Amino acid sequence: MLNDKRKKLLFFAKVADKKILSDVSFYEQDIRALEEMGFEVKVSNEFKDLFFSQYDVLYVWWWTYSLLPIVVSFFKGAKCVVAGAFHYATPLMSGTDFVRRSWLYKKLIGIALRTAHMNIFVSGCEYDAVVNNLKVNNPRLVYHGIDTDLYSPLVQSAPVDDNSSEMPVLLCISWMEKNNIERKCIREVVQALEILYERGVEAKLLLVGRPGPGYEEFKAFVSTMRCSGNIEFKGHVTEEEKINLLRRATVYVSPTLYEGFGIAIAEALAVGCPVITSKNGAVPEVVGRCSLFVDPLSPASIAQAIEYLLLNPENRLRLGRLGRRRVVNRYSYRKHSQRLAEAVLSLPGID
Repeated sequence: MLNDKRKKLLFFAKVADKKILSDVSFYEQDIRALEEMGFEVKVSNEFKDLFFSQYDVLYVWWWTYSLLPIVVSFFKGAKCVVAGAFHYATPLMSGTDFVRRSWLYKKLIGIALRTAHMNIFVSGCEYDAVVNNLKVNNPRLVYHGIDTDLYSPLVQSAPVDDNSSEMPVLLCISWMEKNNIERKCIREVVQALEILYERGVEAKLLLVGRPGPGYEEFKAFVSTMRCSGNIEFKGHVTEEEKINLLRRATVYVSPTLYEGFGIAIAEALAVGCPVITSKNGAVPEVVGRCSLFVDPLSPASIAQAIEYLLLNPENRLRLGRLGRRRVVNRYSYRKHSQRLAEAVLSLPGID
């Protein structure tokens, strides 16, 4: 904790709507943790606040927008911390990773990594990829956190019901935008549901997330499927609604091409929902042996895993319990806030 004289901190993330900074968990948790350290925190998504606000520490989310904040903080005599998911190399994705960016982009981000007073990475996978390939000043590993009091099972030890007449529910949560739909293989999940439908294995698929560019085209694709009547687009939901959906889902499905951490996957584990995912990015680091892994580009592989869990309620319950325990022990908000405090308060002149 800080001494009696409170330091001022500007939390900056260049997002379209400032409300996102309170709605999205990783922003909200960092802001909360920084306030708990004793900082007087101002939250902004506007570049003008970099110039006209007073602060001792500038905390920036995302390296893409970090170079100007770093330069301004230098002239203000403030410390600058940059945090985020980096996506150094994601070969299965279509050109959005660092290694396939333009020469100029890589040059500017390289300068940011070398000149920020601290660079915080959200998983060991990302930390290793960047630190082993680029020059990074004061790199730190601070895992994302899940509020495990909020994200908790509806019933800790629910009995297994093999005779329920309700259709099982598959859940997928993502910003429904073209690149995210591709990265999280949501199209392949729909195709897997079609395979199951043709076999006579019925399940309801709930697609949750704010619509973005490419959303209508994806909905048009879904409408061509015979199983489309079993697919529901929920759109944006509140956190309370999201938690209730996770608690009541039979299986959470996220066969992703890459995750810098995988917050939604960890949230599903935290409520005890069994997860189907992939071995890409930081996912194995987060889930351990608490999930089923599939080939994310193979609808047949996804369908096989879904059918297995639907037919094996005991294994669903076992995976749910293991997942909950793993998140509580490794990725709780309390552990996140402790790690973040150890990093930020180690900056010279802060405490």
